Amino acid sequence: MAYLKTEYRQVLWLLYFEELSVKEISQIMKKSPHAVETLTYRAKQSLKSELTKDGYDESFKNKFNLLHHLNPMGYRFLAEATASYIDYIIRHNMDDFKEVPYIGTDLHG
Repeated sequence: MAYLKTEYRQVLWLLYFEELSVKEISQIMKKSPHAVETLTYRAKQSLKSELTKDGYDESFKNKFNLLHHLNPMGYRFLAEATASYIDYIIRHNMDDFKEVPYIGTDLHG
């Protein structure tokens, strides 16, 4: 997400990773709830166009590829996407991970 505008990254992070409501985000970003919804829509459109335009568009290739392989930024993007997916899975399936002490649950409690 590093190639997105700062406010786009911020609104997506707060909404999907911190799981805050639009109202909470509007207070943090000092914007109206409608402005946050608009910003979220634009952030999603920007992300979508970057990732799916003709599979991989030229600007995506330039940012993440080097001689048909991922460059360091591409590997970082892949790592962040994987980490966010794992985080999502854990947050939405806590019962499956209750015996994993590193997630903040008491293994013996």
